[in-house]
Amino acid sequence: MDVTGAELEAVYLNVLAAVKACVKIPVAMKLSPFFSSIPNMARKLDKMNADALVLFNRFYQPDIDLETLEVQPKVQLSQPGTMLLPLRWVAILCGHVSASLAAGGGIHTAADVLKPSWPGPT
Repeated sequence: MDVTGAELEAVYLNVLAAVKACVKIPVAMKLSPFFSSIPNMARKLDKMNADALVLFNRFYQPDIDLETLEVQPKVQLSQPGTMLLPLRWVAILCGHVSASLAAGGGIHTAADVLKPSWPGPT
């Protein structure tokens, strides 16, 4: 509760800088959809030479068994509708960052694969 949004962003930026200093391969940063300003964070990572941005990280969300009061590891795989939020942000960021963009989750059909490459209305 004591970590500000700016401090959390700094953690991501510091991790990117540390990894880029150690490896010669492309580095992709998997982002959360919960940043207060996704475009601002994407631009910061892009300026620090992130090679790709993956939108978005899915967090593990365990359940609780009410009979045993134990945590139940229930991994929920993505559903086709899960793609809509990452796809929206790929479209918003496209052309505004140099990093490659990837939509994570919800990609289930060949048509889903093509949607992020759609050039928009002509």
